[in-house]
Amino acid sequence: MEQTEGEIVKQSLDLEQIMEKMFAATVNYDPVLIHDSLEQLFELVQSLKDKLSVYNFALYAISKTDFFLQSLNVSLYDLLSIDLKNLNVLYDFETIDDIKSWLRRQLYEVSEHLHNKKKNPNQKLIDEIERYVEENLETSLQLRNVAKVFGFSPNYLGYLFKEVTDEQFGEFVTRKRMEKARQFLQDPKLKIFEAAHLVGYQNLTMFSRHFKQSFGLPPADYRKQGQGSK
Repeated sequence: MEQTEGEIVKQSLDLEQIMEKMFAATVNYDPVLIHDSLEQLFELVQSLKDKLSVYNFALYAISKTDFFLQSLNVSLYDLLSIDLKNLNVLYDFETIDDIKSWLRRQLYEVSEHLHNKKKNPNQKLIDEIERYVEENLETSLQLRNVAKVFGFSPNYLGYLFKEVTDEQFGEFVTRKRMEKARQFLQDPKLKIFEAAHLVGYQNLTMFSRHFKQSFGLPPADYRKQGQGSK
């Protein structure tokens, strides 16, 4: 029997609420609540039988997980054994149970990762440095300049940043600049060179190269693709 529009809306809202609870449990290092939330989540979608529905739900689950991880400065690509840049690989999920097993494994791993981060005595300092970077993307963010602001030698700060985040300082700066640039490019009134300047690039060629490395398309093509999807 087909679902009514009201039933579909209610199910969508239930999915959102359960996933929010599940992600909160991930942050709070609560494996039991992660497991229970997953069980609730998949009770709602257990009726999906055909492969296209499974594929679509996999897209939904992964996009929500990706968004959640981005808010925590955790890279989904670094954690997964599949390459999400080619979304056809999601057809590897044959059943809803496959997605469930995958999602549980990823959330347990992320929860452990975040728990270990919190135990690091240098985490507060790194959080302050990350916040400083995000608030000053348009300025020179070379390691020596940031180290001077925080009163450390560049070598020590670079070592500390990599130890706590498992990411090179320069890679973090570039990633944050590209994420912000992607947001700016969604504004059609903003020229590409203006977006580049707003995230600290005076060299448009370098900006385009880094953008393509991050998102698979140069800025101009990315903007056209976005306009074409509207």
